[in-house]
Amino acid sequence: MRGILKSSLEKYRESLGPPVIDGERHIQHQQASLDGGNKMFASWKPGYLYLTATRLLFYQGSNKLLELPTASIRGVGIVEGRWVSKKTCPQLAVRRATARGESIIHLRVDDLEAWRDRLQALIELDDFAVRDA
Repeated sequence: MRGILKSSLEKYRESLGPPVIDGERHIQHQQASLDGGNKMFASWKPGYLYLTATRLLFYQGSNKLLELPTASIRGVGIVEGRWVSKKTCPQLAVRRATARGESIIHLRVDDLEAWRDRLQALIELDDFAVRDA
């Protein structure tokens, strides 16, 4: 019974997500956690991850905590990373270009492979479009 209720609650929460973000329809979305980047202790932020044709976005409520153009993504992989004290879990690692070089964003989502594959497909399309231009 609990699984059914949780599933219904998850469906309801997902339905609250914006179907259009700044004029773009989202391709994929899921409840997720974003690593806050604190080296001393786990600082994961719960929220929702959205993927559009041009951006990867993370919202915590109505606050946009991450907006990453897909053109700036340099690589995507699944890594075993820290979660909470002395615990690790598989995470989505997104390598991105920054003004100072590159950085890695760590995200925790349930369907890691689907997110990795979708992001890799978008990166390949972006690279293809750049070469043909």
